[in-house]
This record gives sequence, structure tokens and C-alpha cells, in this order.
Amino acid sequence: MLRGACREASTTSGAFRWGRPVKPWEAPPVDMVTVGSVAASPLTGRRLGKSHGYAELEWAMLSLFGRSTRALPRQRRFTTCS
Repeated sequence: MLRGACREASTTSGAFRWGRPVKPWEAPPVDMVTVGSVAASPLTGRRLGKSHGYAELEWAMLSLFGRSTRALPRQRRFTTCS
């Protein structure tokens, strides 16, 4: 895939053009999750998300179909500007 195609594929419309539908039970196992956050507690790790909970819904579906577990390594991404 060309560099421009990779950038396009990372957008919502590009995902439809370059991606292919995968049923949750056919998805490969997930080995790490990166989730964007607005803020997180340093004590509990709970986070304030950026959207409508889509990351949590996707993670829940993958867990339901055995493609992810609670022990899965997670990282949160923060930026210093908005």
C-alpha cells in the first residue's frame, strides 16, 4: 500500500475504501489496545474519553467473542493541546 493510501485508510471514509468487513468472531486476537483520552486518573487508571464510548464497545465485543481479555496490555494516548 502506498504512503498516501495508508493515510487515507486511517480515516473513516478510507477504512470503507481500503478495509474489508470482519465479523467479530473472525477477527484475529488483539494483543494490545491504544485508546485516545482527554484525561485519566493516575490512581485508578479510569479515563475520560473523547467520543461516545466506541472504543469500549469494540473492546467489549472482542472480549465477548474471545478475541481480547481484561489482562490485555493497554495504553492511553494524551496530547497537551486541544
